[in-house]
Amino acid sequence: MKNSLIRNWLLVGLGALIIPAMSSAQDSEPTVLVRRVVPANFHDINFDQGKFNDLLTNSTNRAVLVKPDSTVSDLLKEQYNMSRSWTPAVYERLKAHVLALNKVHDPTKDLKGGQILMLPDLPRTAQINLKRGKADPSQTKSSMAIKWDLKSQAFAGSPKVSSTSAGTAATELQIRVFPVSALLGLKLPSNTTPLDALIDNHEYQVMQEEMTVTFAGAPVDTDSVALLSTPEKNSLRNFLARPAITKPLVVILDDSYPTQNDFFSAVKFVISASREIRQKFGLEDAAHGDSAALLMVEKNYRQGTLFCDDCEYPKLKLHSAMIRKSLEELREADTNQRVEVIYLPINAAQPFSKELFAEILNVSLLADSVANGLVLMAPGIQPPEGLRRGTPVFSSIAPQIEKLLAPKGLYDPLSAYSGGTMTAKTDRGIIDGIVNFLWLYSMASQRPHFLSMSWTSPNLKYPVLFRPNGYGLWLAAAGNDPQINVHAALRQFAARSSDPGDVLAVENLQSACETSTITSDDVPVFGFAFPGRISSSFCGTSFSTPRIAWFLAAYEAIKGKPIKPYSYAWNLWRASKRTKLMALQTSQQTGEDRYRVSPWQLLEEPTPH
Repeated sequence: MKNSLIRNWLLVGLGALIIPAMSSAQDSEPTVLVRRVVPANFHDINFDQGKFNDLLTNSTNRAVLVKPDSTVSDLLKEQYNMSRSWTPAVYERLKAHVLALNKVHDPTKDLKGGQILMLPDLPRTAQINLKRGKADPSQTKSSMAIKWDLKSQAFAGSPKVSSTSAGTAATELQIRVFPVSALLGLKLPSNTTPLDALIDNHEYQVMQEEMTVTFAGAPVDTDSVALLSTPEKNSLRNFLARPAITKPLVVILDDSYPTQNDFFSAVKFVISASREIRQKFGLEDAAHGDSAALLMVEKNYRQGTLFCDDCEYPKLKLHSAMIRKSLEELREADTNQRVEVIYLPINAAQPFSKELFAEILNVSLLADSVANGLVLMAPGIQPPEGLRRGTPVFSSIAPQIEKLLAPKGLYDPLSAYSGGTMTAKTDRGIIDGIVNFLWLYSMASQRPHFLSMSWTSPNLKYPVLFRPNGYGLWLAAAGNDPQINVHAALRQFAARSSDPGDVLAVENLQSACETSTITSDDVPVFGFAFPGRISSSFCGTSFSTPRIAWFLAAYEAIKGKPIKPYSYAWNLWRASKRTKLMALQTSQQTGEDRYRVSPWQLLEEPTPH
């Protein structure tokens, strides 16, 4: 379990620091946040030589000014705290690499004061921990570099390390701001890169990429079509009247908050979840509690969004409002509110959305900054012996949030449906932050979540890496174009449903409804087809997806088994849920028919008559 947590932290946001003061050549080319985690325990006499070679090979460079009378040995000591006596396992290899990189043949004569020397972007090795005699594995230091020298194609000068970072830290989280063109020279992970390989090979992960999403649905018109018959509605109502076992959460990640009340619910959820996560994971102290963004929203959010009493749906046909309508029957049957539904936007067009994003990212980045020191402590929870909490790098968060919330597309005005295709812009950094905020919340609260994404996007150049395992399922619409197979076309995020994927893809199963397909030859697919018709004229996977998410949550509320963090069941909950759901796919049927599933199969209840 400890190894799992060591890897889990990598998959949220970033952990960065203070902007360097060195000047360098920098043009107006767009830049993006990039990160990687690297070892800093080079003083270990048993440090793996192969790992060090890989680290050198996979590192970009930084350009350092040589002082008068400096030697290569002086620079290695100054930049990395590495010397022949202190880091004997790696010193000679590093020195040889630097000499070759700079074509230096005689290090005693070839260095001149004022010249620029290229050095690999490595961390300073950990200092001695006098109490333990080794680097502290629960601590990770963080560094940031943003000044890129265009001429040398390297970072200008040394990165800035947080003043609060532990000198005994065994690893360093490197946060870098690269010009887009410089990414071509990096070794970046593919969609299929295992998480272990991402860490072990010290690969860079790009944290930002503009996404244009297409909403896979259509508006509800006046002649709405029921999802359930009267006997089915009664059966569902009786099912939900049973005692609740868990308190599941359905999160609709879409273009907007559909109503004032949904906006209020979202604000209250984010504020409450933030406080619970930070308290139970130790991501706050006496000087660092609620953020300024959270306090501002809490004080002012009753001012509301742009909605008013008489201008909500159906007058204003926002996509999230259509989804809300598609869930109306289910919400009406849930008189005891066994399933909580929260709407979160993918953009910051509505008032207070930017501040909510800032708080979500704040929590995710704080969790990231403690690396393998992310430890949950709460009544009834027993972390594995030996796990120690790391100290959050509070000073690192603001510059990262500023960078992640900088893309202009996040603030484009909302578009109500007026015919044709609906699109909006977001950034993969926002999606990443929200998904991992939910991961943290479900761990802290022991409430399962079901995330519904009723939109598609072309394949991303830089893949999003979500946290593994966890107490939640993520569902994505396949789309409504019958000419498209989401796996062949690599549509995000439904394409991640092919084994061993982490997303459940959803088609529309009703006749006369167009749907993209999720068939993948000879590869198991984690996906289903579900009713998406909401009127005689309109249907779509936009409505199939949240409906199946809701039924999965309803099952979990009444029949689910509460899961405790750090337990065997917690670590395997998602895999066991996935295996159980895939068993519903009947191999006797042909083509897409095998993905058809009914609400009663999902609830494991007899079909009502």
